[in-house]
Amino acid sequence: MEKTLTPKPHILVLEANKEIREFTRKSVLEPNGYQVTLVEDGPTGLEAARGLNPDLILLDYDLPTMNGLEFLRALRDQNIHIPVILLKTYTSRLIDADIFNLGVLACVLKPFKMATLAKAVQDAMSALHLDCLLYTSDAADEEDSVDLGGRRII
Repeated sequence: MEKTLTPKPHILVLEANKEIREFTRKSVLEPNGYQVTLVEDGPTGLEAARGLNPDLILLDYDLPTMNGLEFLRALRDQNIHIPVILLKTYTSRLIDADIFNLGVLACVLKPFKMATLAKAVQDAMSALHLDCLLYTSDAADEEDSVDLGGRRII
């Protein structure tokens, strides 16, 4: 009987910081069996998303040329609906509401721990129906949560 190889899930990483791009690829994604494409800016990311059709996008909010919100709008304007995990250094309720309305599955705050990002990716890949979650490196309790129109961010 001939074995059929299942292709590795493909993740597109759009990250402005070279060290974070490489860390994410080498320490989080490749060791967990993912195929990875790295890009550093929005226009290159849009081209890669169109051409490669990855299973998931890890998106830095602070990209050069266009920020993460502008990238998401351009992606959706081109009718590309690839699941996205947003990586950002801060949280703003207005920005969070906008990004979640554009279909972001999860938001991971920088600096993040390997295990935190790996968990967010694993959750997204195994259950794309996740409600919008914000992952932090520290355990949060109810007092630390933010309500965004019925979506709880922890």
